[in-house]
Amino acid sequence: EAHGRYPELVALRREVLAAWSADPDAYRRDIAFQRMNLARALRLAGAYDEALRVLDDADADFIAVYGAASGAGQARAQIQRAAIAHARHELPTAELAFARGVDLYARVGAAPATSEWMLGGSIAAAMDGFELARQRYANALTVASTDAQRAGAQQALDRLPPGRQ
Repeated sequence: EAHGRYPELVALRREVLAAWSADPDAYRRDIAFQRMNLARALRLAGAYDEALRVLDDADADFIAVYGAASGAGQARAQIQRAAIAHARHELPTAELAFARGVDLYARVGAAPATSEWMLGGSIAAAMDGFELARQRYANALTVASTDAQRAGAQQALDRLPPGRQ
């Protein structure tokens, strides 16, 4: 991923998903997570429509395993949908998907990861929701586990226009 060789990453993720799907002993939950990995690779490669279709398949797997709207996997899928909508400059759709993802995380007692909070902050800032962006970047700073993550969240906070004091 870090090298930007996304077509190769997509091919690799397709192979891994095919292997998991062909294994009669594979858990459907694990196949769903492999679909999520493929969707992420497709998103990074700019294949947004296909990434959304793969996310739909992952959602179907998660629902079959955990029931409707009840798992962290579904939360991650919503966040990926938000990232795709953000990349397409469909900001209201991105905001809705992000908010759904946060809600799904909360239902299972979890929270978004640093990169997910950063995405949410970026969506809010792009919609001129600077106070919401500030909250999300602050959340990213709180959950950051590396110096680089903390620095990125702090820089995002510092770039926002001054807020209410």
